Amino acid sequence: MLSGVVPSELGSLQQLQELWLNSNILSGVVPSQLGSLQQLYYLYLYNNKLSGVVPSELGSLQQLRLLSLSSNMLSGVVPSELGSLQQLTRLNLRDNMLSGVVPSELGSVQQLRDLYLYNNMLSGVVPSELGSLQQLQDLWLYNNLLTGTVPTVATDCRLYSDDGPDRNCFAGCASPCDCDDTNKCAPLPATTTATLSISPTTTTTTTPKPTPVPPTPSPTPLPTPKPTPKPTPKPTPNPTPDSSEPCSSFT
Repeated sequence: MLSGVVPSELGSLQQLQELWLNSNILSGVVPSQLGSLQQLYYLYLYNNKLSGVVPSELGSLQQLRLLSLSSNMLSGVVPSELGSLQQLTRLNLRDNMLSGVVPSELGSVQQLRDLYLYNNMLSGVVPSELGSLQQLQDLWLYNNLLTGTVPTVATDCRLYSDDGPDRNCFAGCASPCDCDDTNKCAPLPATTTATLSISPTTTTTTTPKPTPVPPTPSPTPLPTPKPTPKPTPKPTPNPTPDSSEPCSSFT
């Protein structure tokens, strides 16, 4: 297993057509000098410990068909210069720490069939220019910070992860989802299986809404007891003389 750095001197091998250094423990940066390899068809540096940025000079590799820098620790942006790679059929930058936007210039890579940008920190919207990629089959963007709607593009369009909460938040999308002809998303059929290992939220994967707390009922006021009216004493009538007694009893 190789260690150390990718030597910049490799940029002097002007007849080099394939460079396979994947699945090692190479560190350091991707040398910008690799952009001088005008005959290069395949550049595979994936599954290492490379850091730094994706060199914009790689956009000069006019014969490049396959570019894979996935599963490293690359940061910075996806260079817009990659939109000049007219022969490129696969661009794999997944599983890094790339930020910024998905460059609209990628819509110019008319031979592109596979675009893997998932598991990064890309933000903004998916550029509508990707809708012009007539050869695009796989568009995997899940687990970024992307928003908005999705252009009608790929046969296999993975916008959300299958393995847990996802940070994307597309309009009108379910999780997982596939592109439909309304520039939004539709649920994948139950029989559909992934062609590559993937890993979706909202549960589409947005944060679940909290369960609303029912309002506290207002206390029922106790009835104020009505005062019991005091009975009005009836006047005692003066005795009326009984006519049956003799008059002498009143004297």
